[in-house]
Amino acid sequence: MGPDDGVIPLGIPGLKSDDAHLHWMEALTELYEVTRPRPIRTSFDAPLRLAQVLREALRINATYFYPRRPARSVSYREPDWRRNPGERYERFSYGRMVEFAWLMIRAERILGRRPSWGHFRALVDHALEYGYDHRRGGLYEAGIGAEPAFETDKVWWVQAESLAALTVGLRHRGDAGYARSLNRLLQFLRAHQIDPQDGIWLDTVAADGTPLLTGKAHRWKAAYHDLRATLMFLDAQ
Repeated sequence: MGPDDGVIPLGIPGLKSDDAHLHWMEALTELYEVTRPRPIRTSFDAPLRLAQVLREALRINATYFYPRRPARSVSYREPDWRRNPGERYERFSYGRMVEFAWLMIRAERILGRRPSWGHFRALVDHALEYGYDHRRGGLYEAGIGAEPAFETDKVWWVQAESLAALTVGLRHRGDAGYARSLNRLLQFLRAHQIDPQDGIWLDTVAADGTPLLTGKAHRWKAAYHDLRATLMFLDAQ
């Protein structure tokens, strides 16, 4: 059994990935929210240590994977954090870019920090400019730098995270561009990605909505991204 045998779910073995660090930050945020200091304290100050680790996870993601200059975003870094040139290493996911944007705001709020709305908007605006289908609706899969998306399939979790990020952005401040993008996204989802029979999202469709992967459940696909984003959207109405 090796890293390329199709069994071990690794991106590029030996490198640090945005995926791992993003979800590490996400988990720390939820854990800290339920364990942060209360009026009655014990000698074991776990919440304080969690806050330090969460701040570090936030800094790593905002510095090395999805910085304030979105065109510098990458999915992978060397163990010493150096960039590794080449398309395979420098590509990034638009879904993860906007997912980090709103999870960053949530982590900062849980930490009691002032939310970085400028950073949020830089990331979401970049994804909308280079990775969004403004004609049909929906966020493409991946790109590099300030170039048009080169992977244009529409994956269920990418659409879910764009729904979540646009919802968060609009709840903070009205934006006509965000509202148009959200409406077109919802139209595309209803027309092509959500099965009207059961409400479950198809795994992947092409840019024009043609079904490519119609699985509704597998080891990576559960009621996580789509359900969370739907609840966030409904809660904001």
